[in-house]
Amino acid sequence: MMDIPQPGHPTSSTCGDAASASSLAPFRALVIEDDEITSRLLELTLSRRCGATGRTADCATDAIAQINGPHAFDIVFVDVGLPDANGLDELRHSHLAHPEAHHIVVTSRDDEETLVAAAAAGADDYLLKPVRFMTLLLALEHALTVDTFPDDEITRPEAAV
Repeated sequence: MMDIPQPGHPTSSTCGDAASASSLAPFRALVIEDDEITSRLLELTLSRRCGATGRTADCATDAIAQINGPHAFDIVFVDVGLPDANGLDELRHSHLAHPEAHHIVVTSRDDEETLVAAAAAGADDYLLKPVRFMTLLLALEHALTVDTFPDDEITRPEAAV
């Protein structure tokens, strides 16, 4: 587990390149990802390009400690294929513990069954690996700037009759 670098000086809150008109307020992120390259890509993008702070976890055990810990997160990125658990279980746990956070699945699984299961577990977005930079920025912008419906107004697949 490693810390996402904490900005030591004021940084621009513009997420993306100079041409981007969107501006995001500082936010805290939790990255639950066992693939070192994907984890590092997310870390660097979030901290250097978006001014985010936060934590990473490379397995479910570390993820649970972070989710149940003293820090609140605005965005939680979750890999489906963790070495010690199904990432969708961690997504459910995080969504129940922090329903106000935005949850984004990051996975190489490109099948409808996993997509539907992720939505049922509380995912707000679903990104395929390898994560493309602009896709990540769009997902972040959407999660942090778009008003979401309260959970009681959403019918998730498991609640449908």
